[in-house]
Amino acid sequence: MGKADALSRRPDFEQGTKDDNKDQTLLKPEYFAIRAMEEGHMLINAEEGEILDEIRKSEAKEDDVVKAVEEMKRAKVRSLRGDEWKLEEGLVLKEGKVYVPKDETLRTKIIRLHHDTPIAGHGGQWKTVEMVTHNYWWPGVTKQVQKYVEGCDQCQQNKNRPIPPAGKLMPNPIPTKPWADVSVDFIIKLPESQGMDSILVVCDRFSKMAHFIPTTETTSALGLAKLFRDHVWKLHGLSETVISDRGPQFAADFTKELNKMLGIDTRLSTAFHPQTDGQTERTNQELEQYLRSFVDHKQTDWPDWLATAEFSYNNKEQSSTKETPFMVNVGRHPRTGFDLRRQGNHPAAADFADRMKLQHEETQAALRKAQDDMQRYADRGRGEAEKYKEGDKVLLATRDLQIQGRPTRKLTEKFIGPYTVKKIISPNAVELDLPRSIRIHPVVNVSQIVMYREQVEGQGSKENRSGK
Repeated sequence: MGKADALSRRPDFEQGTKDDNKDQTLLKPEYFAIRAMEEGHMLINAEEGEILDEIRKSEAKEDDVVKAVEEMKRAKVRSLRGDEWKLEEGLVLKEGKVYVPKDETLRTKIIRLHHDTPIAGHGGQWKTVEMVTHNYWWPGVTKQVQKYVEGCDQCQQNKNRPIPPAGKLMPNPIPTKPWADVSVDFIIKLPESQGMDSILVVCDRFSKMAHFIPTTETTSALGLAKLFRDHVWKLHGLSETVISDRGPQFAADFTKELNKMLGIDTRLSTAFHPQTDGQTERTNQELEQYLRSFVDHKQTDWPDWLATAEFSYNNKEQSSTKETPFMVNVGRHPRTGFDLRRQGNHPAAADFADRMKLQHEETQAALRKAQDDMQRYADRGRGEAEKYKEGDKVLLATRDLQIQGRPTRKLTEKFIGPYTVKKIISPNAVELDLPRSIRIHPVVNVSQIVMYREQVEGQGSKENRSGK
């Protein structure tokens, strides 16, 4: 876990500041759930506090350590050592992580908190595993999280299904440091809200950090240069290269306006790549999936969700770097409100510099490996289509449907359902048991459906998804 900076360090930990907070105006205590441990303090949200209380009630202090070890032995977990386990404030800790007793309702509640909430953002299987295991552990946690995510209605209906791209992969050069090489893309045709109808997506190709900036589809190169200055340049400085799929003239005009605005004559290299490097496309997909999960039915509050969407994206481990964008950029994870790990001593400046240098070298090596893997597998063909049988439950693609009350396809669910397979017409066509409200012929091609995965018991639904 990263270390607190000077502004976030608690002043009452310093000598001679015992009454530093005396007579200060504080936020009402009911807004927070606070739990103190021997090694530090935690600030967590109310639901997390309730979960910890449930864990405490389920554990029998020292006896539960024995139960935990016995369960690990049954699960054939290796390297059992006494110093792996601690008992702290009624919680059993294994290597600093809270051991969750064998209570399926409680474990499901923990997974839901780290998957369904706006901060978690309906991450995929391995990203949800990574978030849960920041703080908790129990035997079989990975498989249980995977089963939960497979059965998430939100994810099944809203997420894109990956299809291998055609043609040879032509990767861009591997960047060497954060924010030296960026890619710029747009999400357009959104419902007009607060005078905006598009999103400018700027990604750092090294750390994978992204900024999501509301804008309009008709914004000029000058307008985009202002957005870049106000949301990217002020935080990270001037980039060396910009990749865009809008053509070389767009990139040149954008660069010219940005240099004029900053009063500099630095030459910014620009590149045009019809598919960019795939990064912004994947980032756009994750952002659209996030918005589909949390916008209201009229889809008009999407600008209000961009800040939490950006935080959620930048706090997720990236498959190519094996780190979160926050960690690669600043060397620490941000506070999320449900992070249980305590802060340690602050490293010396020289140690921090060495650690960041090593982090960047490891990131560059990871990017090189990821790029090699992409080249190796880019031309592999698609697998066989799933074989359906009568009675199967499936989801129907919405790409050819007009969903009543949903003004734009951008934020509409990718799939709806589930519906039952009524009859197998051929290997490529099935008849579905569709309601009258779906005004299409019930016989559909198998390319329009995907298998539906049942939810696990206690899993959340789409109700109250806006978090408001």
